[in-house]
Amino acid sequence: MVFKPWALVPVIMFCLMACTAQDPTAGQRQPVSAPKPPIAQTPAAPDDVLLSRIGGLDRQALEDGECGLFLWAALPERQLVFFQRARDVGAQMHLDNSVQTLIRTRAEGDQIYSIFPDQSFRAGDLTITLSLATEGLQPVTKGSMVRQASLRLDDPDGWTIVLPVAGLVACQ
Repeated sequence: MVFKPWALVPVIMFCLMACTAQDPTAGQRQPVSAPKPPIAQTPAAPDDVLLSRIGGLDRQALEDGECGLFLWAALPERQLVFFQRARDVGAQMHLDNSVQTLIRTRAEGDQIYSIFPDQSFRAGDLTITLSLATEGLQPVTKGSMVRQASLRLDDPDGWTIVLPVAGLVACQ
């Protein structure tokens, strides 16, 4: 087979004509589509709303001879979310942008440094339930590490969030 370059002339001419052809709709008005309606914001899930009500507590100090329970949220922020002095019937949490004293409504179980492992509290419209896993406690100097615990928050609308927490019972 012998290559004949002049045989490519019609193909090249066709390609050149196709490249220079004008759009048949050029100069005509194109229909304008109506703007798309904005995407509706999805309302926050109830558990997100409950979680957003919890803030971090400032550093807490103990007096000599006093014990307390310190619990941090098992979340990336790792903030102190619960504090209770031993023998107190209340506790502290940062809820709805302020530090609130929780009123204890139930206390059960064998005490650990005067802290009950199962307690319930009220704060405003919330019921807060504390559950400490006592079998996971690890003794440390003047206290015990709490590796597994949870804070359950229930609101009056029936929504619940369970927040995993960890921390320690420390004595001064």
